[in-house]
Amino acid sequence: MAEIVVSLMLSNDVVKTLETTASLFNNEGHEWVVFGGAAMALHGYDVGNINDIDIVVSAETAAWLMGQLSLENQADTRSPRFQSDYVLRPNLGPTPVEVLANFRIRAGGMWHWVRPTKLASICVRQQTVFVPEVKELAEIFDLCGRAKDAVKSQMLMAGLSAK
Repeated sequence: MAEIVVSLMLSNDVVKTLETTASLFNNEGHEWVVFGGAAMALHGYDVGNINDIDIVVSAETAAWLMGQLSLENQADTRSPRFQSDYVLRPNLGPTPVEVLANFRIRAGGMWHWVRPTKLASICVRQQTVFVPEVKELAEIFDLCGRAKDAVKSQMLMAGLSAK
């Protein structure tokens, strides 16, 4: 696992939320991974304003979080492209957080589990935040199949090629 120290400018709101989130999960030893635009920003990519922080966890971690924070599971099966057994929206700071457990994406006529395995640990203040390594993050965006995700994947891969 690569370790990176954040040297970019994230908004104070995003930093506060990441710090609170990391403290909560890390102090209890739960595995968690930030993905989406927030993960790109943590890798140093300019993604503009980060409106929310998407996190993937196990079903066990989601059940623990529900109990800890008295959260309601907001998962449903209406999306033909994205599904999770748990969708939790804890208030962990000024930036909204969405926690997904057993998250899967439908692509190529089948469901693909999103379980990042190649992780980078990134220091945010005094906390460690986990994100997929750049190539795996690009692969997740490719699975999403939306135009905005294709742009993000291309940005990530261009960044890798430039290194």
